[in-house]
Amino acid sequence: MATDVGTKLETYRYFHYGSMVKTIAGKERLTSRKVICKYGVMVPRKRSTGLRRVVGVQYSTQAGSKTVSYFDESLVRMEHPLVGMSDCFGSSLGGGQLIKRFRANVCELCGSSEGIVVHHVRALKKVVQKYSRHGKAPPVWVVVMMKIWRKALVVCQSCHVEIHSVLL
Repeated sequence: MATDVGTKLETYRYFHYGSMVKTIAGKERLTSRKVICKYGVMVPRKRSTGLRRVVGVQYSTQAGSKTVSYFDESLVRMEHPLVGMSDCFGSSLGGGQLIKRFRANVCELCGSSEGIVVHHVRALKKVVQKYSRHGKAPPVWVVVMMKIWRKALVVCQSCHVEIHSVLL
């Protein structure tokens, strides 16, 4: 385990907080100092006595008034990992529809499984407009893209070459 995590995260927190204040200042056309005065709440200092003003929100609950400020909790080093802690991502990073179509290893035009690649267009709307203007029937790959309404098409290498020869 790293021993200087607190130092590294404190630097990150400092720049992140400053970036947030400067973003708000830019949106409202104020200085950073005026943003802290406008949206700042008084919170007690962690290591010494007194109060300091940070950007935050005060709200009331049944127990009384509470203050939430940006990452005002101290960073405590844990000697051992938590028991039973698991990876929060798990198997949810399986991929979207394009990944599943690509992993199927089948050309969506001819059904081949040799040299599968992905053909991508910037805007499907422009491709549809281009081929509907001429009055001729659009190529098969445009029809398939319009049918599934996706900007990417999983094709074999030979179909990909044919698509690009038609584009030129």
